[in-house]
Amino acid sequence: MSWLAPLYLAGLLAIAGPVLFHLWRRTPQGRRKFSTLMFLSPSPPRITRRSRIEQWLLLVLRALACGFLALAFARPVWRVPAEIAHQPRGGELLAILVDTSASMRREGLWEQVRQTVRQQLAKLPAEAHAALFSHDDQFREQVSFKESLPLEPSVARALIEQRLQALEPTWLGSRTGEGLVRTAQALQEAQAGRALPRPQRILLVTDLQTGCRLDSLQGFDWPRDIPVELAIVGPRAPTNAGVHYVAPAVDLADDKTRVRVTNAEQSVRADFTLHWVPTAAAGNSVGGGSTGGAPAGAAVRVHVPPGQSRVIALPEPPTEGVAAIELAGDDHPFDNRLWLPYHQPQRCTVLYVGRDDPHDVQGARFYWERALASNPRYAVTVVTADQAFPGDPPEMTLATHAEPVGTALLPKLLAADRQVLLAPRTAEDAVELLAACGVTDVTVQEAKVRDFALWSDLDFESPWLAPFAEARFADFSGVHFWKHRLLIGSSSRPQKVLVRFDSGHPAVVQWGLPSGQLWCFLAGWQPSDSQLARSTKFVPLMWGILEQALGATPLTTALSTGQALPAPRGAASWTITPPGGELVAWDLTRGKFEQTETPGRYILQVDQRREVFAVNVPPDESRTDPLPPEQLEAYGVRLSNRGAIPAAETSAVQLRQQQLMELEQHQQLWWWGVLAAVLLVLSETMVAAWKLRQGHGITEALSP
Repeated sequence: MSWLAPLYLAGLLAIAGPVLFHLWRRTPQGRRKFSTLMFLSPSPPRITRRSRIEQWLLLVLRALACGFLALAFARPVWRVPAEIAHQPRGGELLAILVDTSASMRREGLWEQVRQTVRQQLAKLPAEAHAALFSHDDQFREQVSFKESLPLEPSVARALIEQRLQALEPTWLGSRTGEGLVRTAQALQEAQAGRALPRPQRILLVTDLQTGCRLDSLQGFDWPRDIPVELAIVGPRAPTNAGVHYVAPAVDLADDKTRVRVTNAEQSVRADFTLHWVPTAAAGNSVGGGSTGGAPAGAAVRVHVPPGQSRVIALPEPPTEGVAAIELAGDDHPFDNRLWLPYHQPQRCTVLYVGRDDPHDVQGARFYWERALASNPRYAVTVVTADQAFPGDPPEMTLATHAEPVGTALLPKLLAADRQVLLAPRTAEDAVELLAACGVTDVTVQEAKVRDFALWSDLDFESPWLAPFAEARFADFSGVHFWKHRLLIGSSSRPQKVLVRFDSGHPAVVQWGLPSGQLWCFLAGWQPSDSQLARSTKFVPLMWGILEQALGATPLTTALSTGQALPAPRGAASWTITPPGGELVAWDLTRGKFEQTETPGRYILQVDQRREVFAVNVPPDESRTDPLPPEQLEAYGVRLSNRGAIPAAETSAVQLRQQQLMELEQHQQLWWWGVLAAVLLVLSETMVAAWKLRQGHGITEALSP
């Protein structure tokens, strides 16, 4: 038996406390009346009775409680058998973590990685064990400690070299923080169950570029006994530029292809060229680097100073069959090819009900149709009530007049769960249109406006107005309303006022019907009613209503490697053709398609609809400037060459103390001491209570 804190054994002296208390007896202070003492002879108290212990059981219980408590604080350790007590410390554990992200495809880097790992393995002592791990945006065990520890060290090293030879950089991003955390956890698992931990360290072989992610280290308490040794590899040629896709905005007047060209801070070149790569030259091949395909059209010259980026609007491609854009003039081509998405615009139909001419600049229809003009994301078709609907009912309907044929369609459209927007020209039109939609318990009349009215109370928490919540967009004071209509009465149907005039009357009202959504503008946007159609806010307001009718906004078709392909809207099954050309059948039960490790064009075929997703190298991989090692230290990582606690040799006494601490943590004998003390205190309390009750019974029996 050993003790980790033997000084606490001095607490055994506390046993003397109960003994002294049992020996010390106070002189009785009570008085009892007696008839006379004349017939009694005086007898002084015997001092010897004060020294006699009467409650031996209580004394033993109290002394044992103090003793067990002192023993628990001394943290006892039961000696283990000799073969365990003298367990050898063993050789060092080396965890080799290799960065296999896309930036490691730069010329000369991977040869340096293999050479560095071989040199480190050759320097290891004969009894040391090593394991090999890799990371890009995922952590992978190439040779785990579970696999290498049972082998002879020399056999394990040969296995590591064999797996390293077959390892190649991927096209994925770099999550260096996640890789370090998982590697440290693998070392801790390899040390589990040992009475004396072995020396350990991590060798990180990486280019440590600024595009790597370290956020996983933020919530991880880095172990003090695991130093990290950095083996940073660098390219011979410093210039690296990359080209990346810029998603088009809906409100842009043109549909040009825009790209962002970035240039590393250490680059020595600033002039590059961009050219189109036709489908015939690019095909559906694998990779993100230049393949030397014949360019199409004239090259675009780009000047990007080192450490900066430029957004370039490219001219129209010379032919329709263009698959990619290629950057020339760079030393490292791994991020020089940008695959372009082909997005088939989402088709939707909108219905107009009224008597406005589509070319009448004084009518509401003229501005509404132009606000909802087709763009790269949507192909909008406008129909009228006397036209046959192509396919499903229109997703959105605008009604300005109570025209009989169109008014009769409104309840059918609401029943089909469609959006109906009312912008009545007169109060009479408003009453008839609302009644046709099922809102019959309100009246409408023309308001009297002295000069003009304003929108003053907007519900920015609604999804429709949420894009205008910021202070720079929330000002509608520049939009004047010359006339509007008053909504009188409260509807029995759920009603929500989204906008009010400065007089407090509703301006835009939305009704929640059993199916569909009903909107009502109590002031039109035609010039005779207001300036709304000529304001910059009119187009996003109209698109906000249409996008609510269409549901989710179409996802971008430009993705990075490792991102899952979104499922086609409204489809249960489809086929996918990855860059390799092998057709894959997919359906909703299998979730999202996540096998996008290779740049290229992924073609989704759903019935007669074809969707092409472009998967490219992550933009962060083009940020190849070196990251200062101090960034790792800022997250708590201890670098072996920067003050980390190395696995140094320790004395025999220190080794024995570490072993005892490890055994004590496994045995936890102190817990039994505390439990015994608690049970003894409870027993003492019960015995003392029983003795007290017994004493009261005797006293009552002697009382007259």
